[in-house]
Amino acid sequence: MSAPPPLDRTDRLLAAALFLYAGTLLAVMAAGGAGLTQDDGYYYFKIAQNLAAGRGSTFDGLHGTNGYHPLWLLVVGALFALQPDPGRALVAGNALLAALGALAVAAVYLAARLTLGRAGALAAALLWLGFTYTVALAGVEFPLHALLVVLVAFVFLRGRGSLTPRSALALGLLLALSCLARLDCAALAAILGAAALWRTRGRGPVPWLLLAPTAAALLAYAAVNAHLFGLPFPVSGAVKRSWSAYLLHHDPLYARGGWLLAKAWMLRPWQRGGGTPLWALLAGALGVPLLAALPLRRGPAPLSWVRASVLVPWRPFVIFAALQFVAYLVLYHSYHAFTRWYYVAQPLLAALVAGAVLDWLWRAEGAARGARRALVITLCAAAALATTRATLRMRAQQVRVRQEGPLYRAAHWTGAHLPPEARIGTWNAGIIGYLSQRQVVNLDGLVNTRSFFEREQYDLCGYWERTGIGYVVDVFEKGSSAAIQGTAWPVTATYAACADRLQLVWTDGTPEEPGWPKAYRLLPRAPEGAHP
Repeated sequence: MSAPPPLDRTDRLLAAALFLYAGTLLAVMAAGGAGLTQDDGYYYFKIAQNLAAGRGSTFDGLHGTNGYHPLWLLVVGALFALQPDPGRALVAGNALLAALGALAVAAVYLAARLTLGRAGALAAALLWLGFTYTVALAGVEFPLHALLVVLVAFVFLRGRGSLTPRSALALGLLLALSCLARLDCAALAAILGAAALWRTRGRGPVPWLLLAPTAAALLAYAAVNAHLFGLPFPVSGAVKRSWSAYLLHHDPLYARGGWLLAKAWMLRPWQRGGGTPLWALLAGALGVPLLAALPLRRGPAPLSWVRASVLVPWRPFVIFAALQFVAYLVLYHSYHAFTRWYYVAQPLLAALVAGAVLDWLWRAEGAARGARRALVITLCAAAALATTRATLRMRAQQVRVRQEGPLYRAAHWTGAHLPPEARIGTWNAGIIGYLSQRQVVNLDGLVNTRSFFEREQYDLCGYWERTGIGYVVDVFEKGSSAAIQGTAWPVTATYAACADRLQLVWTDGTPEEPGWPKAYRLLPRAPEGAHP
């Protein structure tokens, strides 16, 4: 395998220009407020706030939780240590996410440049930004995870065919950080370690220097979690698997045609409303691996160029992209398998393949060479313009989301009307818990305890009493006081025994249409023998 071309001053200037461009777009969106932060992102911010305040790894201040990936939480915890004010910390967190997202775009260019020409690498970086900008400010680990994976690719491609002990150790440390940023990167570490073992036939220190940091980091992480939380890996993964099992067994296609039909029917991007980012995910997860399996050595010139510039040098990442996506299809069901912040390698590969095709157009000889180069420049400019317009449009939507979004309305009402000492239960706990700055107990289990997931959630009346929960605030299905909006698991039966003790104290809507957000007070249990 030939050595990659050296990066020169022009490449560094282009990477810097991409960083400034992406950073400006993401900063403009971040400056619009927290409208892009997902409920899961607020889980991170609330746990980090408690961690920095000395309360430990807890969302509600009562129960310990490990329902997160550790590296991003530690980064946000450090941010809260520097800025404990929750409003300012949220602004600083969004700014940090924007910076990490912009660094990832520049890193994509530099990594792509090791196998593509400048035109192809520039196109890949611009497409990557277009595929990922909507999730970059979600408040979760995605920008940090993406940056680390792309840096792993950069070090791997720089040393392809001849990793030195120093570069192998650097790659191993980056892989360890990537795994702590998102634990399923352990599969990428295993694939790269297996490739190193194959090349060296197991001789020398290179494979072991590559694998040792990841193995040590994951073993330490699992040991600490098992000791503190009784579960070596995040409880959130177990919760989502249980939701997915429920969704699968209640899927009409599963009843009609079995597991395979139900899973295959999920691969309909036009039915899921994901737009271009979801198409990019499927292209990188399924299309690129299928393309890599085809005998393209003697195929059409563009496909041969794609094979030589992406499919062969990026082979470990192609394998990882397919394995990770298939694993989530098997473990999770419905929308849980398509959560976009899980995936980095897939949109990256889709961007690289598209960049390779444009790179071939740029390099091709012939009478129409000038026209082809003009087409490449036009397509790159169109990608940048489309992303710029989309980010500005999304920023304009943020104010409306923060003002009209039902979870935001519930959070603002909770903070304004419930006493500071109130203890509140909610399933969609992130936004309500962080923005209200009240003590909110998570009831879907994602950032609760193992015992809650395994036992206590099935007796919510008793759990509410033992925990001292006095209010239930959430977003309910319209016209319903039982079905929780956005919760896969049916929860009505788990508090049916005390449903008559829930006194409605607030609803955001008219009598004809009671709206989504509601607040209930949990009344004391009536003494035995008392008359109603």
